[in-house]
Amino acid sequence: MYGNFKNRDELFISLGQAYWPPFKPQVKPVSAFTEIMRAFAEATIAAIPDRTAAAVGRLTDLSYTSIALKLSRV
Repeated sequence: MYGNFKNRDELFISLGQAYWPPFKPQVKPVSAFTEIMRAFAEATIAAIPDRTAAAVGRLTDLSYTSIALKLSRV
């Protein structure tokens, strides 16, 4: 069902790595662990709106392509 991937999680991870750059939170090198984690959380939350629409589009395209390929074989 997921093509070259073991499961849905691997598919999503692969999409993320291929299409979206990693988060780059703004932290000082001497920041405490809690400050670093807060910066990562804020960067993640800030990226959600931009990435949500793209993720849906990618998954829809993958589904359509897979269905179209199967129909072309019939």
